[in-house]
Amino acid sequence: MPSSRSNMALQVIDDIFAIGGFNSETSICQMECFDHRRNEWYEVADMNTHRTELSACVVKGLPNAKDYIYKHRDMLLEEERQKILKKIGSLKV
Repeated sequence: MPSSRSNMALQVIDDIFAIGGFNSETSICQMECFDHRRNEWYEVADMNTHRTELSACVVKGLPNAKDYIYKHRDMLLEEERQKILKKIGSLKV
């Protein structure tokens, strides 16, 4: 695993995901995935906040959960940026 940590959540969605945790200094927001087919770890989308001592579960019926994690991250970030810009544009000074 690239980032040493404790107190993280582990979840299996085809691959193994290490979520958040504590890196001996602070809680972290990083998520990493172990691809068992390639026998290697890689980084995936970070959480929006640091978390430690957490749990995770798989919820049936979320068709885009895996896509959100690493396939369409850039598109989702751009959509969120556009929403924020729209809110800022609608504020009256």
